[in-house]
Amino acid sequence: MTRRVIAFAATAPHDRCMDTDTTPNTTPDITNIATVELIDTYLAAYGEPDPARRRELIEAAFTSDAVLADPPFIATGLDELHATFAAVQDQFPGHRFRRRSDVDQHHDAARYRWSLDGPDGTSAITGHDVVMFADGKIRRVTGFFGDQEAT
Repeated sequence: MTRRVIAFAATAPHDRCMDTDTTPNTTPDITNIATVELIDTYLAAYGEPDPARRRELIEAAFTSDAVLADPPFIATGLDELHATFAAVQDQFPGHRFRRRSDVDQHHDAARYRWSLDGPDGTSAITGHDVVMFADGKIRRVTGFFGDQEAT
């Protein structure tokens, strides 16, 4: 049996837990850099007006059975993701998604804040996503609109 010790430190949230276990990590092989690149590719796909380029970005970022759950809809699979992203482009022409925070990640999950910005830089929508990974790609995105207030 492996003995694990968790130490808490007064540091950044993603650095608060220090696992002193020397057992090899068996979580998916996604580094922080790769995680950020996947998320940024996903956001670029969401705002990409060119259908062929949007499809390339979607295929690069998502598993074939990926799920995107935002408040007004759920899209499952690459074709539904592509159609959903196209619908957003139709509703918000010229808008782009922008990551508004660092990516906070542990194990196979990450979270971050984003905005949908118009050509003039005005944010039409803001929110945050929780992302789950599998096989080195995004498996699920659960989106929330607006900024969460502390309670």
